[in-house]
Amino acid sequence: MAEPFQELVERLDREVIEVTEGVLVGAIVDAARELIRLATEAESEHVQLGAPCEALQRAGAGPSRADEVGVVLRFQLLDG
Repeated sequence: MAEPFQELVERLDREVIEVTEGVLVGAIVDAARELIRLATEAESEHVQLGAPCEALQRAGAGPSRADEVGVVLRFQLLDG
């Protein structure tokens, strides 16, 4: 028997949220890895310090200018 429309909508809503959360988590992990790479491997000190500052600024969590940062943040991802 076909499930009632409201139950179908609720089930699909939960599925969309789960898939979206998975995509966002994956993107966050990828972005954090790239920031770590830039902060540790970039040839330019300006890039090493500026990349995390720029990311924080764009996320609304950082200062308005990279040169105002007094503390360098280090991100570390632990796999598995």
